[in-house]
Amino acid sequence: MKSLKCQATDCIYNTNQYCDANTILVSNTSEETYCDTYTKENTFAASSHIPADTEFGTEPGENAPRISCNVTQCVYNKSFHCRARNVDIDDPHDSVICNCLTYRSK
Repeated sequence: MKSLKCQATDCIYNTNQYCDANTILVSNTSEETYCDTYTKENTFAASSHIPADTEFGTEPGENAPRISCNVTQCVYNKSFHCRARNVDIDDPHDSVICNCLTYRSK
């Protein structure tokens, strides 16, 4: 993974458009593919947030966060892991859904 650009600036894991979550989960509905890890600041989960040791968006290292992906119809999904060189997460709409803009159907 070369880089992850996250536009969800109100997410507790977003630090200057980098994600400091240990694992990022991408899921989907019949209508959209989205970052399931997104957690809006000032929520109950935010009080227990402990940042990862590395920031996503840098060259992957031994302890770099991983993207687990449940979207099996995406061309970048290999055994439930994202293999895209770049991932772009959109700003949330409806205050809860941050679309994965990198998704491409097989």
